[in-house]
Amino acid sequence: MSNLLLIALNTLKITFRKKSFFVLLLMPIAMVILAIFVNGNVSKGNIKIGVYNKENSYITKDMVANIDKNEKFKVIVFKDEKELKNKISEGKLTCGFIIPNDFSSKLCKGKMENIDILSLKGEDSTIWIKNYLNYYIDNLVDINKISKGNKEIFIKVYNEYKRKNIKLEVNKVKDEISGKNITTQSTGFLVLFMLMGASSISALILADKRRRTYSRIITAPVNAKKYLASNALASLFIMAIQCLIVVISMDKIFKVKTYMPNYQLFILLMCFGLVATGFGMLIVAFSETTYQASNLSTLLITPTCMLSGCFWPMSIMPDVFKKLSNAFPQRWLIKAIETVQSEQNFKSGIKYIFVLLLFALVFFLISAFKFKSKNNSTKFI
Repeated sequence: MSNLLLIALNTLKITFRKKSFFVLLLMPIAMVILAIFVNGNVSKGNIKIGVYNKENSYITKDMVANIDKNEKFKVIVFKDEKELKNKISEGKLTCGFIIPNDFSSKLCKGKMENIDILSLKGEDSTIWIKNYLNYYIDNLVDINKISKGNKEIFIKVYNEYKRKNIKLEVNKVKDEISGKNITTQSTGFLVLFMLMGASSISALILADKRRRTYSRIITAPVNAKKYLASNALASLFIMAIQCLIVVISMDKIFKVKTYMPNYQLFILLMCFGLVATGFGMLIVAFSETTYQASNLSTLLITPTCMLSGCFWPMSIMPDVFKKLSNAFPQRWLIKAIETVQSEQNFKSGIKYIFVLLLFALVFFLISAFKFKSKNNSTKFI
C-alpha cells in the first residue's frame, strides 16, 4: 500500500510541474463564466425574438404586434429569412420563427399547424413563446370554425375577441431555467477537461515505458497492477480537485442555483471521474506510441462530448444523434443531473450512476486485459 501511494504522489508531483496542468485546473471556471454569459438573456427575462413574416397580412401583423406587447418578449421583425437565421446562429437572438405565406389559407381550411421555433438554446429557452403562439393559433382556429370560412365574419369575430375584457391573474414564479442550464453546460465543459486530464495523466505510463522506467519499477516489489492503480489514484485526485473547484465556484462565487445539494452534484461528477480514469487507461492500453495516444484521445473526446449534448441542448440535434448519444457515458452523466434536478430526489439518479459505474468497470477490465496481453515496452518511442 505504501508503494502504491508513493508512486501516486510521484505522478502528482510530475503532473503539478507541467504548465498545462493549471490550464486544465482553471479552465472549468472559465467555462462556468461562459455558461452564465450564454444563459444571461433568459435569466434577465429579456427574450429577443426574431420574426420573418412572409404573408404580411392583417392577422399575421396583429399576431406579431400582440407578441411584442408582452413585456417578457422583445420582437425584432426581419425582411429576409437568411438574415434571421444568421442572427440566431450568431447568438444575437434567443429564438425566431417564420410565418409562412399560406398562413391565412391554411387557417381558412382548418389545417393550421403550429409554427416551428428556431433556436440554438434548446426548448427551455423557447417554451414561453412556443406556448404563447400555440394558444394564439388555437384561438384563431376556433374563430375560423365559428365563421365557417367567411373572411368578413372571421375579421368581425376576431376584432370582438381582441376587444373582450379578459381578466388575468398574474403570479410571479422563480426562474429555474437559467440555473439548470448553467449547471448542465458547466458540467459538459468540465467533462471535456476531465477526459483530457485523465488521458494526459495516463500518458505518463507511456513516457515511463519509453524511458524504460516502467520496466525497472515492475522488477521492484511493485507489480504492474499496483503501478496502474497508483496512476488511477493520482488521476482521480486531480479530477476531485476539478470537481470541487467547479461546484464551489458555482455556489459561492457565481451564486448559481443548481437545484441539488453540492455533495450530490460532487458525487455524480466523481462517478464520471471513474469513467474518465478508465478511459485514460483504455487510450494508453491501445496505443503503441505517445503520438498515437495523443491522436486517439483527440479523435474520441471532442466528438463524443459534442454528440452527448455537453456543449448544447440535445433538443436541437437530429433523432439519430439523440439515439447515438446513449452509447457515450457523458450523456448518462447529464441525464443523471437533469433527472435529480427535476425530481429533487437523488434516488432518481441512481440508475444513471449504475450505468456510469458499468462504463468505468468495462473500461478498466478491457485496459487491464490489454496491458496483460501486451507487456512490451520496446515499442514505445
